[in-house]
Amino acid sequence: MLVLDENLPDGQQQLLRKARIRFRVIGSEVGSSGTQDENLLPLLHRLARPTFFSLDRDFYRPVWANPNYCLVWLDVTDDRAAEFIRRFLHHPLFDTQAKRMGIVVRVHTGAMLAWEFGKRVPNSFAWPRQCGYTLNRSNRNARRSRSGRSLGRPGKWIADYRDGAGVRHGREFFTRRESSYVTGQVIYLGGVS
Repeated sequence: MLVLDENLPDGQQQLLRKARIRFRVIGSEVGSSGTQDENLLPLLHRLARPTFFSLDRDFYRPVWANPNYCLVWLDVTDDRAAEFIRRFLHHPLFDTQAKRMGIVVRVHTGAMLAWEFGKRVPNSFAWPRQCGYTLNRSNRNARRSRSGRSLGRPGKWIADYRDGAGVRHGREFFTRRESSYVTGQVIYLGGVS
């Protein structure tokens, strides 16, 4: 179960809903609004193995690591919270509920720092290239090679793809083979940054 702190902006919650990520929000669906940080821990113990996301630095305390839940401090700007929640959930080391239990994590644009329950030293994890994602998975044209003729660029081939952050790119090549190689890499890696 994913639980979001009430300090996450509504726009970011909408982006998560569009990505079909199910979650509950403190104050509206779980607990009461304005609950102090220390009072959220007993609430998390009552929920079924929750992963709690917050923009509040106070949740990044190694002593709060517990095998029954996961605490994630999003050390990013408010307008990028949904992006980094998705990136964290797609990371190969944290992509299942069982892998996330017992840790307190600081998620940052450069890397992640995680304290595990019972450990005295934190672990640092980089963002791998393969934890990228495509925002519109139903669009079959998200990754393909296209003739430049249809786009007003005759004699060129366009590698049309989305990077790990979901931003659409179109790189030009002289041959179809070169552009197909790039789109093949995007398909294999799940996004090129």
